[in-house]
Amino acid sequence: MNNSFAYIRYHIGRDRNFLILYGIVLVCLFPLLALGLQNNLKTRECLMILLFLLMAVMCVMALVLPVYLFHFLWNRREMDLYASVGMKRKTFYVHKYGIGVAYLWLPPFVVLLLTMLLLRSGGMDLAVLEMIGKIFALGLLLYSLNVWIAIVCRSRLDAILMVVSYF
Repeated sequence: MNNSFAYIRYHIGRDRNFLILYGIVLVCLFPLLALGLQNNLKTRECLMILLFLLMAVMCVMALVLPVYLFHFLWNRREMDLYASVGMKRKTFYVHKYGIGVAYLWLPPFVVLLLTMLLLRSGGMDLAVLEMIGKIFALGLLLYSLNVWIAIVCRSRLDAILMVVSYF
């Protein structure tokens, strides 16, 4: 597993169940909620509710992902296994961080795109796109801070407590 693509493919295969559950939760939250709200609210109000929900999902995932992806740091045996991977440390951590950003951004983006298609929102103006961009940037900043916290902490419980405390 000295190849970057092999490493990313390994992680996607390893995290398959997590990604499936994450996708199911997002599909249940966004498109189904949008279809339910579409009859009762105007498109603009429905979009605002969905953007607030997107912000909540991004914040929760920015809290959970660092502890999930960097779990090997707190187990000596797993740390020895990951240390034997034929990659430099910097490359290894950049890949871990990049995989986390992909997990943080891609599923909500795809589901949000699907939701916008279902709503057929012609009312999606520049302000809504700007709000979506700000939510994704906020999620990235929160994820980056939590990755730093997870790397610095000495145990899983310590990392969870510090991430929640800083949030």
